Amino acid sequence: MHICKLNGKVYIGISSCNNINHRWQHGFGYRTNKHFFAAIQKYGWDGFYHIILRTGLSHDEATTQEMRWIYLFRADDSQYGYNASKGGDGNNKGKKCCDPDYMKKYVREWRVKNKERNAEIQRKYKDKFKEEYGITPEGMRRRQLKNKYHK
Repeated sequence: MHICKLNGKVYIGISSCNNINHRWQHGFGYRTNKHFFAAIQKYGWDGFYHIILRTGLSHDEATTQEMRWIYLFRADDSQYGYNASKGGDGNNKGKKCCDPDYMKKYVREWRVKNKERNAEIQRKYKDKFKEEYGITPEGMRRRQLKNKYHK
């Protein structure tokens, strides 16, 4: 998972590479995803937090997890993320995705189960963002919207 430090948008993907740095290649490993690669070019590779969510999964487990995380973070919506599809086998434009009812149930259960952990992660990155930029991500978004619509 990659989170843009400036706008909070995310990219979620899987890799079978043992050496993750070889896969990432400081962003050049994402040349085929035009939206995410354009963001890397704009903000720089260091403009993103890079988080490994899971390791040691089978391909089927990894693709299922990828679809769940994309759904959870709405990463396939350009307002929230850079994913071009709903996940699965490469760039499938959403042809293979989980049952929406199952996903809603899964997300609801996941949020309840991981409520404290998620709150801690959000606090950690919010504090890190505020430390680095002197403003919270929400404040940054409000400022961007204000500048966009009140010129």
